[in-house]
Amino acid sequence: MIYAPVCGCDGVTYSNECIAVNLGGVTAWTEGECSSTISCSSFCVENISFDTSGILNVSINFSGDFNDWIMYPYVSQVLNQNGDVIASGELAYFGQEGGTTIPYSVSNSTFSAPFPPNFIGSVIFNYDNNICVLPYPCGDIITCIDSSLINPNIFCPTVFIPVCGCNNVTYSNSCEAENWGGVTSWTPGECSGGITFADSCADLAGLDFGACTMFIGYGLINGICSPISGCGTIVGNIDYALAIDSSLENCQANCMEFDLAPACSDLSNVDFGLCSMPIGIGIINGQCAMISGCSNISGMIDYSASLYTSMTSCQACLPSSLSEQDLEINLYPNPASEHLTLTTNFTSSNSELVILDVLNREVYTGSFSGKEVEIDLSYFVKGTYILQLKQYNKISRLFFMKQ
Repeated sequence: MIYAPVCGCDGVTYSNECIAVNLGGVTAWTEGECSSTISCSSFCVENISFDTSGILNVSINFSGDFNDWIMYPYVSQVLNQNGDVIASGELAYFGQEGGTTIPYSVSNSTFSAPFPPNFIGSVIFNYDNNICVLPYPCGDIITCIDSSLINPNIFCPTVFIPVCGCNNVTYSNSCEAENWGGVTSWTPGECSGGITFADSCADLAGLDFGACTMFIGYGLINGICSPISGCGTIVGNIDYALAIDSSLENCQANCMEFDLAPACSDLSNVDFGLCSMPIGIGIINGQCAMISGCSNISGMIDYSASLYTSMTSCQACLPSSLSEQDLEINLYPNPASEHLTLTTNFTSSNSELVILDVLNREVYTGSFSGKEVEIDLSYFVKGTYILQLKQYNKISRLFFMKQ
């Protein structure tokens, strides 16, 4: 058989004219194989929108002869504006087999799939195993949300001059749109049937963010900062993004009011959570010890004033065996020449002794136990000195002279 391909008027390639006429029944043809009218340039995403349940609706505009949809094209992946894949798999088909049957028309083929809310980017379209990245809108890929613009720490005025963002979300003013939402363009006025933002610190009790197990952040549940999971921050036509913080500490600091525990509180019966993170040094049953937990908050009480960064600071809270009024320290002779004697009215086993000159420089250090100690002054130069004695977290200072 001679292979001299022709393209029939029905768009089918035949091996030669004979087969085209006698087997294909075509009445006209051109020499050579038929060139497919289907290519990536035949598709573009015409519209992307969401209903109140978060279902994504995409309208794909196409041109070309699809015959009887023999190839059954389907969407295989969805990308966000940064090029990250946020949905994949055989999500929706156009045709009668291989998955969900989606109604379509020749000029506007539409499918629905549970994609994340507020998607703006590209759709990867698979047709006859050819991968096409479809721009949105047709002819270009737009970026409505620029994450680099988002800065929740920027102060925005409370004035209500609503704008409608390019993501069809209503913001109280343009400052909130740009700095809190990262929106790159907007129009004056509220969006028609669009999404509005809930206030920061809104209570999220009873809200359903979807069946996804994805961690979203921390928000108020019946007045308590709690972890939130779900598919996104939009419920109905309200976006709760501003009511969700990235960390428990931020949520507690911004949205909860606590009673403040006094300094030096005993923390023996306080539950700081199961976390193993060190949160400070505190008093446990009358002794200073390292405390671990999830935060310094427990039972709506802030214990930050009772948690210390050093053991010395914590030990200053512990009671001493003698009051300052009971403590007696004596130095003699004063002035002294060769030796100086220090006496106290109690026995100490852990006292620290330091002598400073008038420029506050240490010239002598040592420990002190018992009730009396003799200090050799033979190498001291003449002048005035300060003797500093630390006993049971109390520091006493006395002056003496070397002759």
